[in-house]
Amino acid sequence: MKMNKILAPNIKRKIVKASFAFAILSLSFLGWSTYREIRSMQTAEKWETHTYAVLLEFDKLLSLLKDVETGQRGFIITNNEKYLEPYYKAIGQVNEKQTYLKDLNRDYPEQQERLRQIDQLIAEKLKVIDQTIELRKKNGFEAAKQIVITDKGMKLMDDINVLVKKCQEEQRQLLQSWQKKNADDITNLSRTLMLGGIFSMIILILVFNSLNINIKLLHASETELLESNEALLRSNKDLEQFAYLTSHDLQEPLVTISTFTQSLAHKYKDNFDEYGQQLVRFIVENSLRMYGLINDLLTYSNLNAHPLKFKKISIDLVLKKVIHQMAFNIQKKKAEITFSALPSILGDEQLLIQLFQNLIDNAIKYCTDTPKIHICSFSFLGKGQRNRHRTSI
Repeated sequence: MKMNKILAPNIKRKIVKASFAFAILSLSFLGWSTYREIRSMQTAEKWETHTYAVLLEFDKLLSLLKDVETGQRGFIITNNEKYLEPYYKAIGQVNEKQTYLKDLNRDYPEQQERLRQIDQLIAEKLKVIDQTIELRKKNGFEAAKQIVITDKGMKLMDDINVLVKKCQEEQRQLLQSWQKKNADDITNLSRTLMLGGIFSMIILILVFNSLNINIKLLHASETELLESNEALLRSNKDLEQFAYLTSHDLQEPLVTISTFTQSLAHKYKDNFDEYGQQLVRFIVENSLRMYGLINDLLTYSNLNAHPLKFKKISIDLVLKKVIHQMAFNIQKKKAEITFSALPSILGDEQLLIQLFQNLIDNAIKYCTDTPKIHICSFSFLGKGQRNRHRTSI
C-alpha cells in the first residue's frame, strides 16, 4: 500500500512531463509546417507574378514592332517624316525589351533559344524596314514599293509572331502550374491551420489537466508534509514529556540510594574492610554521577519546553541566584567566588542562570586546588569602530 502511494505521484509526474513534451513537440511541428506552407505560397506567388510579367513584356514587344511597321508605312505613303518619330522611338524600346526578356527568362534554356531566334528575325525585320525607308527617301515611292511587295517583311513578322506565341504558350503553361501549386499550398495551409486549431485545443486540455494534476500533487505533498510535521511535533513533545517525567522520577530513588549508602558507610565503616569501603565509595560516586546525568536531562527538557523571553537582566542578580542554588557544592569544595559590579544585558534569565551554573560547576569540578573564582567585566573598543565600546564578561 505504501509502495503504491509512492509510485502513484511518480506516475502522475511522468504524465505531466509527457504532456508538456507532447505539447512542445506538437506546437513545434505545427509552427514548422505552417512556415513551410507559407514559404511555398510565397514562392508560387513570386513565380506567378514573374510569369505574368514575361507575358506582358512579349505583348509589349509585338506592340512596338507594330508601331515600327506603322511608322514605316505612313512614311512610305506620305513621305512625311513626322511618321518616323514613333518609328525611331519604338526602335530604341525594342532593343530594351529584347534585353529585358532575356533577363526574365535566364532560368529557361528553351526560352533563351527562342529569344535568340526572335532577335535574329527582328534584326532582319528592322533591316528591311530601314532599307524601304532609305529607298523612299532617295528613289521615291515606287522603289520602296518594290521591296514591300516582296512580302519579305510580312513573312519575318509572321515568323516573329509564331516564336512569340510559342514563348507565351510555354509561359501560360508555367503560369497554370504555379497557380495550381499556389492553390494547393492554400489548401494545405488551411488544413494545417485547421489541424493546428484542433491540436491547440487538445494541447490546452492536456496542459490544463497536467497543471491540475501538478496542483493536486503539490497540495497532497503539502498536506502530507504538514501531517508529518504535526506528527513530529507530537512525537518531540511526547519525548520531552517522557524525558522530564522519567528524569524527575529517577532522581528520588538515586538520592535515596546515595543517602542510605553514605549512612551505611558512616555507621558501619569499622565493619568494612578496605575492599568493602571501596565498593561503598564506588556506589556513592556512580549514584551522584547518575544523578548529575539525570539532572542534565531534566534541564535539557525544561530548556526545550521553556519559551525564550528576552529582557534586560542584571548579571549581579543572576550570579547571586546561582551562588545561592549551588551553596552546598561551593561549601563542600571550599570554593571562593567573587564578582565585581557587572552590567545588565538583554537575554533570557533561565538560560543565563544555567550558563553560569555550568561555568562555575566546571570550574569547581576540574580545579585541583581550592577553587578561587572571580567574575568581572571590561570594556574595549571594537575593531574598525570609533567611539563604540563593547563589554565582555
